[in-house]
Amino acid sequence: MPRTPFDSTVVRPPCPRHPEGRVRLDGFERCRWSDAHRRPRYRCVTEPGTRGHSFSVPVAVRQPTGHHPDAGAACPACQHVYARHEGIPTGRDFVFGHAEIARLLIRVGEGMSLRAASAELREHVLRQGADGTSRQANLAVNYLDAFAPAVLAELHPTRWPTVVVLERRLPVDPEGAALAHPPPPDEEPPRVGTSGVPACHRGNQAAHPPPAGEQRAPT
Repeated sequence: MPRTPFDSTVVRPPCPRHPEGRVRLDGFERCRWSDAHRRPRYRCVTEPGTRGHSFSVPVAVRQPTGHHPDAGAACPACQHVYARHEGIPTGRDFVFGHAEIARLLIRVGEGMSLRAASAELREHVLRQGADGTSRQANLAVNYLDAFAPAVLAELHPTRWPTVVVLERRLPVDPEGAALAHPPPPDEEPPRVGTSGVPACHRGNQAAHPPPAGEQRAPT
């Protein structure tokens, strides 16, 4: 049974401009970039007999259409079917949802190239044209410009810890692999004189006299 504009069984948000106005269902707004998605739309009628004005939910949402594989089915994550006022939360005039933008940032952080990360996200939301999925990197570049400063400000360390543990590196063989058991040293450790400087590092000690009260070590 088709729903009427004043169907009382459908949850509708209040108009942000006229909270006391009467809200009708006003169909869906088709996404220009994909036939698989749409956005719910509402109409506020403040005076009987007038056309009123259209608006959408305060937090913009995106829903699947009949061209989407998951249209009419439950969400694979939570088994919840979207009501008319629900959907993937997006920014106002944004194409992709918040979780999808975070997915792109994670892929770039894992080392994926900007082109590959952009193409992967377009394929994920079925944004494909007649020639297939675009491999332009603009998608990742734009979202990095918009969100990277906020992510870095939140996660980047602002002070050094009290203790810093430095990893001990093992010697490497000529093939580049780390040796599990480093070979014993062929040379003895450098001898240290009374000045506390290794003998091999003393150089021209005549130009650098020892501190007061200290004798030069014999060489």
